[in-house]
Amino acid sequence: MRKLRTLDVWDTLLRRRCHPDNSKKASARILLLRLFDHLKPEFQDQNRIFRERCAIEGEEARRDGDGEYILSDVMTVLITRILNNASDINIPDVSDEITEYEIQFEINNTYPDPHIVDFIKKYPAEKTIFLSDFICRQQI
Repeated sequence: MRKLRTLDVWDTLLRRRCHPDNSKKASARILLLRLFDHLKPEFQDQNRIFRERCAIEGEEARRDGDGEYILSDVMTVLITRILNNASDINIPDVSDEITEYEIQFEINNTYPDPHIVDFIKKYPAEKTIFLSDFICRQQI
């Protein structure tokens, strides 16, 4: 028996029914529909919003040097960048709304790995630590 076992939560304990980018693309679509009349012309396109979001994720991940970012921070920067006039919209409220939408999208498209129990039994350990770098609602 091993003393310590670590298991990543995403793609080990939990699986997705869709590609990981689908949640980001769904959020981009909601932003497009929700804010269309307030968007800069170059962002009146779901794919352009998605690409900008990915660029922001990269910027945020490099900020602290750990490769991680907070989803709500990404949303706030994204919404600010894509708007014609940031004072027209309550950015924190929209950021919270889209962040919650995306988290719910992930929950709705996630299921437990059907083979994980057998896998865990096959490799017993005195202690198990579960790790994840997935969505946080706030920095820990």
